[in-house]
Formats: sequence, structure tokens, C-alpha cells
Amino acid sequence: MGATAKPPSWTVTLVCGASGVGKSSVAIPLARQYGTPLAEVDDIVMALKANAGKIRVVPGSTWAPRSFAAV
Repeated sequence: MGATAKPPSWTVTLVCGASGVGKSSVAIPLARQYGTPLAEVDDIVMALKANAGKIRVVPGSTWAPRSFAAV
């Protein structure tokens, strides 16, 4: 039939678990090791709500997506 699709050049790694089990303790070193950004679900929900006009992000507020790759 057709040619085999080329796999994407990126990978998403999900670290899941209940509150307090150490997800961040695993995710932060992984992001640093691979030089990738780290996003938490709360960050994504906040960005989607802001983009949809459901909330207003005030300039100078403390919320911003985080990147642990450069840390």
C-alpha cells in the first residue's frame, strides 16, 4: 500500500500518580537530563482557560509555564 509513516521527532513522557507519591521528584531530574520542558497539568489547564478567555492572566502575575531544562 503506502509508505510507512515516519515517527515523530518528539516524545511525550507522562509521569502519573496520586498526590504525594513523588511525581515531581522523578519528572524534574528527567527533564533536566533530557533538556526538555516540564509542564504540569495545572499549567496546561491554566493556559487553556486563559486562551479561551475564561480567565485573565494579569501582567506581572506569578503564574508562568516552567522549564526545568535550564536549571
